[in-house]
This record gives sequence, C-alpha cells and structure tokens, in this order.
Amino acid sequence: MRRWFWLAAFLCAVFVVAAQQSGHSTEVDKGFAWLRAQVQVDGAVAGESASQALPVQVRTETLHTLALLDSRPAGLADGIGAQPQKHTELQARKALALRLANRDAQQVIADLGLQQNADGGFGSRREYGSNPLDTSYALIALSTASDPDLTRVGNALTYLRTSRLSPSGWPVGDHPSVHVTSAVLLAAQGWSSRFQLGDIVAAARDWMLAQRAAAWRPAPAPARGYARLYHNHVLAADRGCDFDFLTVPAGA
Repeated sequence: MRRWFWLAAFLCAVFVVAAQQSGHSTEVDKGFAWLRAQVQVDGAVAGESASQALPVQVRTETLHTLALLDSRPAGLADGIGAQPQKHTELQARKALALRLANRDAQQVIADLGLQQNADGGFGSRREYGSNPLDTSYALIALSTASDPDLTRVGNALTYLRTSRLSPSGWPVGDHPSVHVTSAVLLAAQGWSSRFQLGDIVAAARDWMLAQRAAAWRPAPAPARGYARLYHNHVLAADRGCDFDFLTVPAGA
C-alpha cells in the first residue's frame, strides 16, 4: 500500500499519453477524475503520507500528469512553489512543476545552477560529490529555462560523458543502472538540438535495449486446445499467417 499512489500517478500518465494519440477514452477520463480528486484544498495529495515517495515527489508527479490533460490545480502549484528545496532532484522537480503550471521558475533554476560542482556534475546537494542521476535531473530542469547558461550545460554534459561505466550504462555507485541510464537519456535528448549528443543517446539507448533483451523470456506454450494449435502451427505474416500443415509444398 505504501507505493499505491506513486504507481497510480505513473500509470495514469502512461494512459494519458496514449489518450493524447487517439482521443480520450472512458478509462483515461475516469483515471484523470480520480487523480484530480486526490488534490486537497491545501495543495497536499491524499495518501501522500503513506507513500515511499516524498510529498514533493508525489505532488510534482501529480501535477505533471494532470498538466498532460490541461489541468493545473492552483493549490497544488502553490504548495509546490512554497516549499524550499535543497536537494538537487527536488529542486529540479520543483522547477519543472512550476513551468508546467505556467509559473515563474527562474529563481529556482538559478538556485539549482549553484549546485554544480567544479567537474561539471551535480551532487544530491551543494558540495556533495557529483553523480549522473542528479546531473541528469538538473539538466532536464535547466532545459526549461528561457535563457539557459550554455557553458554550465555543456560542462554538465561533459560530466555525463565521462561518468559512464563503459561499455555499460550509467551507474549508481559501481553498478550500471537502468534507472540512472534512462534519466541520462532523457537529459541528453532534451539538449540534443543544441549540442552534439548522439554518442550519449546511442550509448544509453543501446545498453538499455540490451538489458531488456537479456531479461526477456518467452511465455510458456499453451498446454492444450486451439491456443496450443495456434502457437505451434500458425505461420508469421511474411508467410501468410496460415497453418503450416495447410500450405502447399514448394514444387507441388
């Protein structure tokens, strides 16, 4: 139960993106209405205290999801904006949420820039050692600035290049992480129109695809009935989608 709200907000976001491609479905409308109803008058979100996520994480994810369907509850945005944040991730989330709510985020972004270390990366807080996850969060937030400091951004991207565990992905500690590598990919894609980042994008994408392929296992074959017949004998589309025992042998 502690993860229920975090998961629900994520799934709602997935359905919303799908709905944007094909029009709203009844399920998306119901999910949106439910999520919107969780926002309290004071800007809190129902159930946030039972989540493993911090309240600011729950609130910013909720605002992000609702904004996809053009709903930006003022109380939710006010609550996010009123809370000072010292951690890089939380500052970045706050900046992104304020931008989604059409609020001024320039001061938050400016404060976030002060977290940058001499190596170009960002740590979890000011003067903490750099890591690729917080650096990615910072880059994603900086991409929303109206007049970003491109030198600062370039230094952060250079740090990402050098922090990869080649030939693997980007790490947590000494171990490559899909979560961190996906954040690096999002950060690089956000700046790819201004910087040459094809190497970072390709490295992150290819490693994550390799992890997915390595983890994939085929579903067990059906035990009986038509499902088993279909599984064992229906040909692929390039061969006609027919039963293999009904095809005419070549030359017959």
